[in-house]
Amino acid sequence: MTENIELTEQDIADLHKLGVDAEGHEVPYHPLLRVWKELLAPAAEEAEAKVTPLWASRIVASHPGVEFKDMNTFRDEYYGLIAELVHVLHEEIDTDEDCLTYVSIEEDNEHNRHHYLNLIRDWQLTFLKRELEWTCTDPDAGPKLAAIGEVHKMFLGQDGVIGFLDNIRFEMADEDKMDITAQLEEFRAQWTEEA
Repeated sequence: MTENIELTEQDIADLHKLGVDAEGHEVPYHPLLRVWKELLAPAAEEAEAKVTPLWASRIVASHPGVEFKDMNTFRDEYYGLIAELVHVLHEEIDTDEDCLTYVSIEEDNEHNRHHYLNLIRDWQLTFLKRELEWTCTDPDAGPKLAAIGEVHKMFLGQDGVIGFLDNIRFEMADEDKMDITAQLEEFRAQWTEEA
């Protein structure tokens, strides 16, 4: 008699990392650019959804200065920023007709490396622009800042979208980090001059 073993979501996720599904069949590889595109696609549909009590409670408890009455503003800012970051992703994908076709981690890392570096830079530039535009005297300063923080965590946090790069053993060289930092500093300096 064979025993049926129920796999948890974590078990299935661990199997996928090994390249097999729950039945032991090989899982086809998809470049992270494609994974991100699919993962972030539902955000557009959620942008108009009613704020749930659970989400409102979590945001209000996590962000001083945000009240329940601010949640529609928070939702609009949150999904507006996600839409902007998704647009950046789509623009990057549109620069290379082959970027979604690679079938292994090695190919993805080698051929899409520059795309991942561009996205790391451009997503950080998007956040920096939002932060520079933010002002504490805005009546919606609280929900706007909370939205920036939540989306930043979702994209650039250790467990966020960028964290997926660990799955393809993507590493940034010191030169890459210095180059991105220099571009962010240049953007900030130019913003300050124009303000």
